[in-house]
Amino acid sequence: MELDAELPIWQDKGKWGLEAGAFLPPLALTLPEATTFFLAARVLAKATDEHDPELLSAFVKLAEVLPPVLAEHLHATVDAYAATPRNERFTRVLRVLTMGWAERRVVTIDYGPGVYDPAKGARRTRVRPYALEPSAHTRALYLIGYDEGRKARRTFKVERIVEASLSPETFEGRTSDIARDLLAAWDVISDEPPVRIVVRFSKDVAARVAETRWHPTQDVDPAPDGTLVWSATVSGLLEVRGWILGWGSMAEVLEPKELRDYVVGTSMARFMFLDGLAFKTWRMVEGEWFEGTYVFDEKVYRDDFQREFSATAAQSAGSGIIGSSPTLIEPFEVVAIAEGPGRFRRGPGPGSA
Repeated sequence: MELDAELPIWQDKGKWGLEAGAFLPPLALTLPEATTFFLAARVLAKATDEHDPELLSAFVKLAEVLPPVLAEHLHATVDAYAATPRNERFTRVLRVLTMGWAERRVVTIDYGPGVYDPAKGARRTRVRPYALEPSAHTRALYLIGYDEGRKARRTFKVERIVEASLSPETFEGRTSDIARDLLAAWDVISDEPPVRIVVRFSKDVAARVAETRWHPTQDVDPAPDGTLVWSATVSGLLEVRGWILGWGSMAEVLEPKELRDYVVGTSMARFMFLDGLAFKTWRMVEGEWFEGTYVFDEKVYRDDFQREFSATAAQSAGSGIIGSSPTLIEPFEVVAIAEGPGRFRRGPGPGSA
């Protein structure tokens, strides 16, 4: 029973029971407090793609104290989440990490190889768990702790931990600073040097950017021409890059230079290996229209691309940023192309660099 449910039990002369402290004391919640737990449960359900029995059990128990309307919604969440394939390894690892975190015990983990950097192979290390943090951006859970091997605080993706075991060793030290440090992260990585980010957004999306507090340190500066200069200081560049790329041509990175170079290079590279594509242009008149033109070597490539693009354009990141799906998708024939003295070049248009 202890092995299946991971609950501490005792036995004495044929009698069995749960150890004191197996369950936490009950909570007396007001309706607003219970609603807050409900919303937190919904966010957590969206932030992980792994089947977790403890999460399901917690949702069911929470539903018991919610008003019928909220309880019904939460039960529907449980039903949908229960269809997620079981991952026994993830569940086992998460239980060990949770115990280590709660009891301040050192854990030994076998961490899988890096995804973004293949040179980073698998390794074993001892970690002092400081926190477990969900990410809605990557739909994953992360362990934040002191890596004894690297002698520094590190962030580990729980799904990438192959095995984890508890040691009898405990550790001291303040872990309350983690919540404060996470304010510097764009998502969950807070152990990178702080970097100042400055982005200019076109007037088409300026209001959308301004209405959200994307980061605690952000500052917004509306310009007379309707554009918006957004700035913040975040921990490293890895996580914030994806957010900026999602705005497409509506966002221009002003600082730092390495981030600007990355965004421009990535935007161009997305189309460098599209089958049959000769070139693509982006055109716009701010506040009026935005257009992408694709020129292919052969009609078959154009028709294949049009079918795929037409089926997904309404749900694309660009449509979400602009606020509407394309009003017109039509094929045309290029009669001729002349290259002048200025020659073709890849990169931002004149005046935008």
